[in-house]
Amino acid sequence: MKAELTADIDLREFPFDKHVLSIELGDRDALDVTYNVDKANVPPPTDISLAGWEITHGDATIETETLAEGLKDSKFVYSMEVRRPVNAAIAKNFLPAWTMVLVLFVSMFMKPKMAGARLAAGTGSFVGVIMFHNTAAGQLPPLGIFTRLDKFMFSLYVIWLVHIAISIAILRADEAKADARGITLYRVAWGLLPGIALIEWLAVFSRLV
Repeated sequence: MKAELTADIDLREFPFDKHVLSIELGDRDALDVTYNVDKANVPPPTDISLAGWEITHGDATIETETLAEGLKDSKFVYSMEVRRPVNAAIAKNFLPAWTMVLVLFVSMFMKPKMAGARLAAGTGSFVGVIMFHNTAAGQLPPLGIFTRLDKFMFSLYVIWLVHIAISIAILRADEAKADARGITLYRVAWGLLPGIALIEWLAVFSRLV
């Protein structure tokens, strides 16, 4: 049997989204049909496969609606709760981004005298972050909302922009022979960037934003 099913899907929590998929069976013409659930033969979720998803729960129920003249409309509903595999979601959508953040932080070891190379590393990797975001967002249809992944990527944009701004300030201090100011900015970056990252990620993953 083949069937085309439709549902309203909320993707705000992508890639950690969960959905309830329902299959409803009813009779369009006969309003006096009553369905009953044979609990002994309801398939467990482990007997159902859906490529790219984990089925965490399944249940069969009967929904009855009272109509005019005492008639009742009954339908059988089988609902499944599905979610994306957590490990795969992290590996595909967050691990590459965190790797790029690690590379950015490694570039912070460059001394103030190497501010030019530090700036080049930041601007070059920033392009890679934007391209990765576009690729990850391509997994979804066009949406008018921000997903959890979008908010995480926006947090990376802030980290990169702050890094680039500090690198430019260090470069200008080096050009002005203001070594003390360059060293101060160098030290500020080591406290500011990790702090911003931790605060942003806490807000994103605890759903404060």
